[in-house]
Amino acid sequence: PIYIHKTMKIKINNKECELKYSYRALMLFEDKTGKSLANANDSLGTLLQLLYCFVQVKSDVTEEEFYDWIDEDPKNLPNLSVWLGKEMNKWSAAVNKSPLLKKANEVKEDSKNA
Repeated sequence: PIYIHKTMKIKINNKECELKYSYRALMLFEDKTGKSLANANDSLGTLLQLLYCFVQVKSDVTEEEFYDWIDEDPKNLPNLSVWLGKEMNKWSAAVNKSPLLKKANEVKEDSKNA
């Protein structure tokens, strides 16, 4: 299955940002927080840090500018969260349908039965 990233364009302080679901942003989040993606929704602060990592990967927007932008319009946070949720679901579905994952599960089952 082919997984197509849907980018999201936002503008923060006249700086164009094109967000894309990427391993680079996820690794940045883990390095920055010490948390895995599975723990990204344990608090509002953690979610905001995750979202900022997607901004930071492709722009020079500072964290302070990002938080100010979130505060300026009550729709900004929900819009970003919806985008991220959809991208995570598409990625997860693509991984679960992957022939490599299927093969890995078959090998795992074979080793259990041996």
